[in-house]
Amino acid sequence: MAVGAPSHRLEEYMKTSARALNIDGDFLYLPGSMLVSINDKLTMSTEVTLVRESQSVDLGKFKDVFWVYKCVIHGKYTAQEGTDELESIMKKRQRHNTLFRIFAYGIAAVAVGPFAFSSRPIDFGPSFILGCVLGFLQLVVVTRSQQFSHVFEVLATVIIAFVARGLGSIYYNGTPVFCFSAIAQSSIALILPGYTVLCAALELQSKNIVAGSVRMVYAIIYSLFLGFGILIGSVIMGKSFI
Repeated sequence: MAVGAPSHRLEEYMKTSARALNIDGDFLYLPGSMLVSINDKLTMSTEVTLVRESQSVDLGKFKDVFWVYKCVIHGKYTAQEGTDELESIMKKRQRHNTLFRIFAYGIAAVAVGPFAFSSRPIDFGPSFILGCVLGFLQLVVVTRSQQFSHVFEVLATVIIAFVARGLGSIYYNGTPVFCFSAIAQSSIALILPGYTVLCAALELQSKNIVAGSVRMVYAIIYSLFLGFGILIGSVIMGKSFI
């Protein structure tokens, strides 16, 4: 859950692990948490635990975690060895430093612009800078301020839309120099809820109606917040010109 495993298979992963360790357990996944029920047939007792973990995506660590999972279910690792490996993976530092990751945000904004939002070569520079700003806010500011994380999406889109609208208002010979929509949309591409929608669709397809519905509604509301931030940023810039 912490590294972005496909949520529609989490219960299957846990059941397979419990079977490999000779544990009689039942598991119920809900967005952001999992109910774990361990049954003891000898004493006819049951221990129920609620595990809470915020959903994030780290595909590098997910690959390592899945490798440990396969080693445990195939008997190559004991439960203690698997637990120790998982703890070392979660404590491991990021594979790339923060500056490189912020730079990657800018490159991703430039790369997604031409085929997704019809941006022109002249829009690449602003898209790169605003993409780096988004990366700085998400990787540096959010990690240092818990309060800012609750308004990160709206504030980031307001800032990006404000700057993009200002650039889009620059005209030369009666035509705009920069494209507002291409710059604004490509700069926020990395916080669009695409992975959330994918997980929700897979959960609904696997008949996990509760988790899939909750995640799909969250993705819709999240998208509305992004649109609201773009609207506010463009309106503020428009009012400032007036």
